[in-house]
Amino acid sequence: MSYVLVVDQQRKPLDPIHPGRARYLLTAGHAAVLRRYPFVIILKESQPDKEPAPLRVKLDPGSKTTGIALAHDASAQVVWAAELSHRGQHVKERLEHRRVCRRSRRQRHTRYRKPRFLQRSRKEGWLPPSLESRIENVRAWVQRLQRWSPVRACSKAPKETSVIGGFRTGDIVRAVVPEPSKKAGTYVGRIAIRATGSCNIKTISGTIQGIHVRYCQPLHRGDGYSYAKRSGASSPCLNAGGAAPIFR
Repeated sequence: MSYVLVVDQQRKPLDPIHPGRARYLLTAGHAAVLRRYPFVIILKESQPDKEPAPLRVKLDPGSKTTGIALAHDASAQVVWAAELSHRGQHVKERLEHRRVCRRSRRQRHTRYRKPRFLQRSRKEGWLPPSLESRIENVRAWVQRLQRWSPVRACSKAPKETSVIGGFRTGDIVRAVVPEPSKKAGTYVGRIAIRATGSCNIKTISGTIQGIHVRYCQPLHRGDGYSYAKRSGASSPCLNAGGAAPIFR
């Protein structure tokens, strides 16, 4: 259940309240509706002595929808949540339609559309319009929540990777493939796991595809730590980040 955002008479954000409490304040005439999206009510009296509890905006980004939640920074209790639908595909379709219209005007031998010449330079930091639309959409909603609620921090949900056969993408493994196989040999590197149980191993000499996890032995989990090569180690293989893991 999402709580209702509240501001006082001076438009200072207060603690979100239960929807039942919000209905009572609206019915009794102690508050009025200030905004519809997000739904915000404004009290008809100021409360300068009341200090709200800090909230945190949590984001779960996606290509089509992004999850947004407001949670207490101390107890992690979610008080407001929503799904934000992006218009990336619509923006892409509109750009393709514009390109077709401009190209047809150039081929009509009219003077209303000049041919493109040295106009293809892009500014530094350019992003595709569909991706820029998604970023600005999330940024606009975070700014709205910061304005109407006591937000003090913002965080993004960590990316979850599936575990197949005890391995996940990013782990460093040693794969020993027996002789009858076409890919017989010993390979050391980072793996990209698949749901079917096979994986790709990125070694210093290239990427080996289609190795089953039953041939893999874990050397290092993808926990973000950096490893240096031990002096006298026999393996010359490096991981994908360039640092050499410790193994014999």
